Amino acid sequence: MVAARANLPAPVVRRALEILAGNRKAVAGRNPWVLAAASLWLATYKEYGMLMRLAEAAGATIVGVKGAARRMRV
Repeated sequence: MVAARANLPAPVVRRALEILAGNRKAVAGRNPWVLAAASLWLATYKEYGMLMRLAEAAGATIVGVKGAARRMRV
């Protein structure tokens, strides 16, 4: 849903899902919307404009999305 709101192409979404799958321990018990935004941000090569769009689409803060991304391995 976050990817649809940010209007991202399918390859970016697939890469974000790979990032989430590779970070099961880091994402356990966390807000799924923030995690989705963080993985999508990582999949778009950390574009700052995209970070703002994804945080808004997830209903989260930029700091929250950046923090979740920091905990993930890429």
